[in-house]
Amino acid sequence: MLKIHSIYLKIKGNRAYGRGDVDACLNYYKKACKYKKKGAKETKLLYGNLLLKQGRVEEAHEVFNELLGSKLNEKEELLLKGNISLIEYKKGNLTKAIEILEELDNKNIKATYIYQNLGCFYLLNKDYEKALKFNLEAFSYDSTDKVILDNLGQTYLLQKNYDKATEIYEDLLEQIPNFPEPYYNFALVKLAFNEKKEAIDLLNKALNTKITFLCTLTKKQIEEKIEEIETSNTEQLTN
Repeated sequence: MLKIHSIYLKIKGNRAYGRGDVDACLNYYKKACKYKKKGAKETKLLYGNLLLKQGRVEEAHEVFNELLGSKLNEKEELLLKGNISLIEYKKGNLTKAIEILEELDNKNIKATYIYQNLGCFYLLNKDYEKALKFNLEAFSYDSTDKVILDNLGQTYLLQKNYDKATEIYEDLLEQIPNFPEPYYNFALVKLAFNEKKEAIDLLNKALNTKITFLCTLTKKQIEEKIEEIETSNTEQLTN
């Protein structure tokens, strides 16, 4: 009976999330976490991840800490360590975030989630040689995942291999990704070719995506890049 009630609360939480009522969703999941039955660990992992997506880092960390030392299967360990690595990254501990995911990778645990986040962390850490090797491996593992494609495209961008970056982003944008990084990074590629109008169009598309706490970009950064390009255009016209 307790298990059924926990499932019912999660269903209500998912419905609330679907209609955009995040607070109600979190409340239902918080209640569901109180039932110490089969599936409780999965419920806590989902609840912690929802908290993290809303920027409630300390609350999320508390939930995940409750699971440390628990007997977890491979999937649960992946989700727990993956989320803790994101918390470390958001707290400014990028080296620690990388270490956590490298530990999983060294155990030969292969998953899209690891490739997405570790590939991104290598780029943020400016370890471009390691990033290229890892993101090419990720591409071989899953050549259709949007985050993996963005990581690889950004790697080529940062290494100034603009033709390769263009190939990746043209394919990726056909999938219409709903997060800002692909549009922003492809805009930087366009700027490298001095295609400013195209760059601004892409940046405006980035602004219309779902910009969450877990994105590596903020709305302000995108708006500042647009303003920078427009100011540059104005200065050229007046000179």
